[in-house]
Amino acid sequence: MAQIHVERAAMDDVEAIWAIVERAVGHADMRMKIMENVDKRNVYVAKSGFTVVGFAMRENNFFDFPYISGLYVTPEYEDHAVGAMLVDYMIKTNPADRLFTSAPASDEITKYMFEKLGFQRSGMVYHVNDKNESEIIFVKLLT
Repeated sequence: MAQIHVERAAMDDVEAIWAIVERAVGHADMRMKIMENVDKRNVYVAKSGFTVVGFAMRENNFFDFPYISGLYVTPEYEDHAVGAMLVDYMIKTNPADRLFTSAPASDEITKYMFEKLGFQRSGMVYHVNDKNESEIIFVKLLT
Protein backbone atom coordinates (compact mmCIF):
# COMPACT_ATOMS: atom_id res chain seq x y z
CA MET A 1 0.00 0.00 0.00
CA ALA A 2 1.32 3.44 -0.96
CA GLN A 3 1.84 6.08 1.70
CA ILE A 4 -1.14 8.41 2.16
CA HIS A 5 -0.59 12.14 1.74
CA VAL A 6 -2.87 15.20 1.77
CA GLU A 7 -2.79 18.01 -0.77
CA ARG A 8 -5.00 20.73 -2.17
CA ALA A 9 -7.43 19.31 -4.74
CA ALA A 10 -7.08 20.14 -8.42
CA MET A 11 -9.73 20.02 -11.14
CA ASP A 12 -8.22 16.69 -12.22
CA ASP A 13 -9.38 15.27 -8.87
CA VAL A 14 -13.06 16.25 -9.25
CA GLU A 15 -14.22 12.99 -10.85
CA ALA A 16 -12.58 10.92 -8.10
CA ILE A 17 -14.06 13.22 -5.44
CA TRP A 18 -17.47 12.94 -7.05
CA ALA A 19 -17.22 9.14 -7.10
CA ILE A 20 -16.62 9.16 -3.33
CA VAL A 21 -19.60 11.46 -2.69
CA GLU A 22 -21.88 9.52 -5.00
CA ARG A 23 -20.96 6.29 -3.25
CA ALA A 24 -21.52 7.83 0.19
CA VAL A 25 -24.63 9.98 -0.27
CA GLY A 26 -25.58 10.20 -3.93
CA HIS A 27 -26.52 13.89 -3.93
CA ALA A 28 -26.37 15.10 -7.52
CA ASP A 29 -26.61 18.72 -6.37
CA MET A 30 -23.20 18.54 -4.66
CA ARG A 31 -21.25 18.19 -7.92
CA MET A 32 -21.37 21.91 -8.75
CA LYS A 33 -20.54 22.84 -5.15
CA ILE A 34 -17.50 20.58 -5.24
CA MET A 35 -16.30 22.05 -8.55
CA GLU A 36 -16.77 25.61 -7.29
CA ASN A 37 -14.85 24.89 -4.10
CA VAL A 38 -12.02 23.11 -5.89
CA ASP A 39 -11.76 26.21 -8.08
CA LYS A 40 -11.68 28.40 -4.93
CA ARG A 41 -8.93 26.12 -3.50
CA ASN A 42 -11.13 25.04 -0.57
CA VAL A 43 -10.98 21.28 -1.14
CA TYR A 44 -8.26 18.92 0.05
CA VAL A 45 -7.69 15.32 -1.00
CA ALA A 46 -6.01 12.37 0.67
CA LYS A 47 -4.24 10.17 -1.84
CA SER A 48 -2.71 6.75 -1.67
CA GLY A 49 -0.19 7.07 -4.45
CA PHE A 50 -2.21 8.79 -7.17
CA THR A 51 -5.61 7.47 -6.02
CA VAL A 52 -7.98 9.80 -4.13
CA VAL A 53 -9.14 7.93 -1.01
CA GLY A 54 -10.81 10.81 0.81
CA PHE A 55 -11.48 14.53 0.70
CA ALA A 56 -12.52 17.44 2.87
CA MET A 57 -14.04 20.79 1.96
CA ARG A 58 -13.66 24.01 3.96
CA GLU A 59 -15.91 27.01 3.39
CA ASN A 60 -16.18 30.39 5.13
CA ASN A 61 -19.91 30.09 5.62
CA PHE A 62 -20.38 29.64 9.37
CA PHE A 63 -20.83 33.17 10.75
CA ASP A 64 -17.96 34.13 8.40
CA PHE A 65 -15.65 31.55 10.00
CA PRO A 66 -14.08 28.56 8.26
CA TYR A 67 -16.25 25.45 8.47
CA ILE A 68 -15.43 21.92 7.36
CA SER A 69 -18.53 21.36 5.25
CA GLY A 70 -17.68 17.95 3.89
CA LEU A 71 -15.47 15.07 4.96
CA TYR A 72 -15.64 11.75 3.15
CA VAL A 73 -13.35 8.72 3.09
CA THR A 74 -13.69 5.62 0.95
CA PRO A 75 -14.79 2.59 2.99
CA GLU A 76 -11.55 0.79 2.15
CA TYR A 77 -9.53 3.50 3.94
CA GLU A 78 -11.76 4.27 6.92
CA ASP A 79 -9.40 2.35 9.21
CA HIS A 80 -6.30 4.24 8.04
CA ALA A 81 -6.89 7.55 9.89
CA VAL A 82 -7.54 9.33 6.57
CA GLY A 83 -10.30 11.50 8.05
CA ALA A 84 -8.00 12.61 10.87
CA MET A 85 -5.21 13.34 8.38
CA LEU A 86 -7.52 15.56 6.33
CA VAL A 87 -8.83 17.44 9.38
CA ASP A 88 -5.32 17.86 10.78
CA TYR A 89 -4.17 19.34 7.45
CA MET A 90 -7.11 21.75 7.51
CA ILE A 91 -6.26 22.80 11.06
CA LYS A 92 -2.66 23.52 10.08
CA THR A 93 -3.67 25.56 7.02
CA ASN A 94 -6.67 27.31 8.56
CA PRO A 95 -6.64 31.08 7.89
CA ALA A 96 -8.58 32.07 11.03
CA ASP A 97 -8.26 31.70 14.79
CA ARG A 98 -10.93 28.99 14.90
CA LEU A 99 -12.33 26.21 12.77
CA PHE A 100 -15.88 24.88 12.96
CA THR A 101 -17.40 21.61 11.83
CA SER A 102 -20.26 19.32 12.76
CA ALA A 103 -21.18 15.68 13.07
CA PRO A 104 -24.46 13.81 13.36
CA ALA A 105 -25.28 13.16 17.01
CA SER A 106 -25.53 9.45 16.16
CA ASP A 107 -22.05 9.26 14.55
CA GLU A 108 -19.85 8.11 17.43
CA ILE A 109 -16.73 7.59 15.29
CA THR A 110 -16.72 11.09 13.82
CA LYS A 111 -17.50 12.73 17.16
CA TYR A 112 -14.62 10.80 18.76
CA MET A 113 -12.24 11.84 15.96
CA PHE A 114 -13.06 15.55 16.32
CA GLU A 115 -12.69 15.44 20.09
CA LYS A 116 -9.39 13.54 19.79
CA LEU A 117 -8.13 16.31 17.44
CA GLY A 118 -8.93 18.96 20.07
CA PHE A 119 -12.34 20.15 18.91
CA GLN A 120 -14.87 21.00 21.58
CA ARG A 121 -18.64 20.91 21.41
CA SER A 122 -20.06 24.31 20.66
CA GLY A 123 -23.75 23.63 20.22
CA MET A 124 -26.48 21.46 18.78
CA VAL A 125 -28.88 21.88 15.89
CA TYR A 126 -32.05 19.80 16.00
CA HIS A 127 -34.22 18.44 13.19
CA VAL A 128 -31.62 18.93 10.43
CA ASN A 129 -33.21 16.50 7.98
CA ASP A 130 -36.36 14.54 7.25
CA LYS A 131 -35.32 11.94 9.86
CA ASN A 132 -35.33 14.64 12.59
CA GLU A 133 -31.67 13.97 13.33
CA SER A 134 -29.54 16.30 15.41
CA GLU A 135 -26.14 17.71 14.47
CA ILE A 136 -23.44 18.62 16.98
CA ILE A 137 -21.41 21.73 16.17
CA PHE A 138 -17.70 21.57 17.05
CA VAL A 139 -15.06 24.30 17.23
CA LYS A 140 -11.29 24.17 17.47
CA LEU A 141 -9.78 27.36 18.87
CA LEU A 142 -6.39 27.88 17.28
CA THR A 143 -4.95 30.73 19.35
